Amino acid sequence: IIGGGELARVIIEAAREQWNVLGFVDPELCVETVHRLNVSRLGDDMMVYDYPEAHFILGVGTIKVSPMRERIVDRLALPASRWATIIAAGAIVSPTARLAPGTVVLPSAVICTGANIAEHCIINIGAKIDHDVRVGKFVREKRQYTGPGRPPAAATHFAVSGPSTGTRTVMFGRPRINAMSSFIWW
Repeated sequence: IIGGGELARVIIEAAREQWNVLGFVDPELCVETVHRLNVSRLGDDMMVYDYPEAHFILGVGTIKVSPMRERIVDRLALPASRWATIIAAGAIVSPTARLAPGTVVLPSAVICTGANIAEHCIINIGAKIDHDVRVGKFVREKRQYTGPGRPPAAATHFAVSGPSTGTRTVMFGRPRINAMSSFIWW
């Protein structure tokens, strides 16, 4: 796991359901993570190169729109085949949905048919991604997308595209959108 803070703890617990978690890398000591989860801090981010057979996942989150996650991936320059995909127990993912490397789907999240989740996204606890929606790279979605035809209720940094064009969307950050779809969060 790259990162050892709060989000990393959630991802470590989810990853343990399907992966042998060797530990995490972080420039900080992350004592709380080490003690709470009985997991090893392996060193700073550059330690990933000491594990040539390992797969990795970003456990670094941001509250606001930030290029930090993307910078970490760019700096590490690992091939796509080295990035894990984590689907937590209790998450529901359609067999026709596509999840790119580095994606994390946390408990109670739902991803419907035809959805396309790009690299290094976090579909957080309870988030819902409706049919035929495209989620752009490095998105951390915490709420709910209910699909085309619904008005936006809140602003966030969620970039999507979907089956209906010309409908309303609210988003922040760099656009990663083909066709716009409406979305709403609760």
